[in-house]
Amino acid sequence: MRLHLIPVGILSVVTSTVALLAADATQLDKDIDKLKNFSDTYGNSRLLEEDPTQLADVIKQAPAVKDEVEQIVARYDPKANDGRKIQFPLGAFERNFGMYEGRIEAFKRDAPGQIAKHIDEAEQMADQAVAEKKPLYFTGGVPQRMRWAEGKLAVLAAVDPDAAKPLQARYDTLKPTIPQKEASLRNEIIAANEPPKDNYSGPDKAQLIEQAKSAWKEKHTDAEIVAVRIPGQQWKRDTRWTLQRDLRTWEKTDRSKLQAQLLVKSKTDPKLLEVHVVDLFKDHLANDAIKPVRWDDKDVPVQNLILASKVK
Repeated sequence: MRLHLIPVGILSVVTSTVALLAADATQLDKDIDKLKNFSDTYGNSRLLEEDPTQLADVIKQAPAVKDEVEQIVARYDPKANDGRKIQFPLGAFERNFGMYEGRIEAFKRDAPGQIAKHIDEAEQMADQAVAEKKPLYFTGGVPQRMRWAEGKLAVLAAVDPDAAKPLQARYDTLKPTIPQKEASLRNEIIAANEPPKDNYSGPDKAQLIEQAKSAWKEKHTDAEIVAVRIPGQQWKRDTRWTLQRDLRTWEKTDRSKLQAQLLVKSKTDPKLLEVHVVDLFKDHLANDAIKPVRWDDKDVPVQNLILASKVK
């Protein structure tokens, strides 16, 4: 059988062309993925309620995102096939980004008043709780309003630092007074505290519990863990493209989060259990590898102290 050989010169040209096409296809897939992710991120109107810290990051990254989208558009001829492929995700991004800008303008207008109200209410409820012996205020209303104020402050600092500064000062002044006021109702607050819920029923639950225990035992070797509760019903997935510190490279992350709460015997009071947190992160870009991250709080807030008799 006679072989039909391709001349070396022609072969190198063919190989280079194939490699170029593969590189272009990879770039197109990456660009479309970025556009879709940017569109989803800036189209998420619930970020303020669900994850204000992420929203603050999203706001800070917005100028770089706009620049990156412009570079993506410049890479393709709108009349060519590749150019037509980016039109749909590009249009979705433009619509969602426009609505995002409208939400941010409304937030800048309304947030200072809302934050001031949260701080006022937290202070008033703390004083009322002490005066009227209402421990539930310290387990519900007061920490809730402090969380609202803290989250909105992070976002306001990203969009209007000057407006955030005086409100941040008020928050920082109030925050250390809360534990001082709680101290007078410490026993009543502990008595009112309930153990965390245990809502997760996934097939990997036993594995996750062991990973959470192991993560805690790595540092707290003598801890006596009575139980592990997983309040969330399911993993929460977070996929995003993030500009790296070199300000040139975009990196994709794709991971899910689930929180485990450990009930650990108090070393100072055998009648009490301490609630400690281990966050579990599943990396979907690394074969779903799970990484536990401890919350190594130095002081356990009174809201995280549970009567041992309440846990069977």
